Formats: sequence, C-alpha cells, structure tokens
Amino acid sequence: MKNFTIKIVIVFFSLFCYSVFAQQCAFDKQRDVLLQDPNYVQQEQLAEQKIQNFISSNDVVQRNGTVFTIPVVVHVLHLGEAEGTGSNISDAQIQSSIDNLNDFYRGLTPGSSVDFEIEFVLAQRDPNCAATTGINRVDASGIPGYASNGVNVADSGGADYETIRDYINWPSSDYLNFWIVTELDNNDGGFGYQGYAYFYNEFSSYYGSVMMASVFGYDPGNSNGWGLNSNGDNSTVVHEVGHYLHLYHTFQGDDTDNDGISDTCPADTTVGTDIVMVVQILCHIKEKQVRVLQITHVQVVLG
Repeated sequence: MKNFTIKIVIVFFSLFCYSVFAQQCAFDKQRDVLLQDPNYVQQEQLAEQKIQNFISSNDVVQRNGTVFTIPVVVHVLHLGEAEGTGSNISDAQIQSSIDNLNDFYRGLTPGSSVDFEIEFVLAQRDPNCAATTGINRVDASGIPGYASNGVNVADSGGADYETIRDYINWPSSDYLNFWIVTELDNNDGGFGYQGYAYFYNEFSSYYGSVMMASVFGYDPGNSNGWGLNSNGDNSTVVHEVGHYLHLYHTFQGDDTDNDGISDTCPADTTVGTDIVMVVQILCHIKEKQVRVLQITHVQVVLG
C-alpha cells in the first residue's frame, strides 16, 4: 500500500504542474454546476464510497504491478472539412496524442518519472462489435450554436455538453470518450478554456473529456504544422485524463478572486490531503473485463 500511495502522490503533483494553467481548465467550473444538483452529489458520494471500499479491501496491493488498458474512442466533431484540415484533425495528430498520453502515464517522460501502470489504446471494436480505428469523425456543423461558438463552458451561445454527448457517445462502461471540438466559449481554438473532463462515475451520465482540436496532439515546437497550443506539448490531454481518473487540482478549494474557480496553490494546504486515488476506473475495468476484451480485442492483464 505504501509504494502505491507514493506513486499516486508523485503522479498527482507531476500531473497538475504539467504546463496547464488552472484558468485554462474548466473542470472546477463544470463540477461546481453539477454539485448544485442533490442527485449528482449523491452519485458522487456513491462513487467515493466505492473507492474507499476498494482501498480498504487491500485490492490495491494485489494489483500493484498490473498494467491496465483503457479503450478510447476519439469523436472528432468537425465542421465538414476534409480529413486532416481544420477541426477535422488527422489520424497522425490523434495518434501522437495517445502515444504521448501513454508515455506520461507509464513514466517515460521528463514530466512523469513514475509508471502509473495505465495504458490507453484506440478501440478496435465499436459498440456493435464491428472493426473500428477508434477515431469517429462526425460532421457536427448542424448542432445549434456549434459552428459559430463551439461548446459552452459559460453561457456563450455554443452547444452544451449534454447536446454533444447525446449527439454522439459510446458506452462509458466500455470506452473513454474524447470529444474533440472546434472551440470553447467562442475562443476560436485559442486562449481561454482548453478543455475539461468529468470524474468517471458509473452512476452518472457525465463522463469523458471535451478538448479543442488545437490541443489534441503531441508535436513539440509545432514542426508538423498542426498549429497546436502550448507549443504542442499535449499537456491538456494529460491533465484532463487525470480528472477523468478522479484527480483534483492540487489547489482544490482555493478561489482567490471569488469567481467560483480554483486559482492557486494555497499556502496552508497539507500535502496529500483529499487525494482521491485512481482506483475506481481500475475496479470498474476489473468488473467489466470480459466486455472490455470483447470490445477491444486488446489483451488486458488483470490481477
């Protein structure tokens, strides 16, 4: 347990100091809205209890050293452009993001020297068990507000998360859904919110991660011409997956400007307090192992 806990703490701090400013992540803002719903609060409490039960059962120790594979579907919500153009990003750009995500969570990058024993793979089977690349391209130009303003974080006149989720999603019990969108809050894919994710929660319909096309890819120095933000470091993707895996910001609860969004690391925070370990998704994959293997045709090593 001690070794696993140390791993969690190290990855926790390396993950959320990894090139992403809090003001660019909409996780806190989206979650604060959900916490106004008593039903959602109850769902989150159920998920938290499941995590605590998992920890107390000592299954964490038994699974230490096991690599878990999570199947991913990338929904590219483009505006009708040709593949590889504009918001309809190329397969190569998508694969570069997944490769870097794996490098980070397996401890193979300078920003993450700890092997978190989690890997991500583009799904090989769709929900109907037909062959797939794990990349699902969808012309979303017909969604009201999407072509002009992208997806809302605040009320910017774009499409709501619920709208794009209902427009296209694959079962969250079998896949990690990424929705790759044109922009957030009418920012033209540039400065401002870069993406957000929800805690994985089997009791809730909120799951997966929304990110702009301009952050989904790994191309340091932007040598491939993809025009990525943050110098092509893929940090938003790494960061938002951390939220999906039940990690808070390191400055969780601090709001220096009273705008409802956490801002900076408070000086009086106790290191390690309120860290929720990334065990719910691992526990869930264990429970769903047969279905996961059927869907992905990827060997998942299970303890």
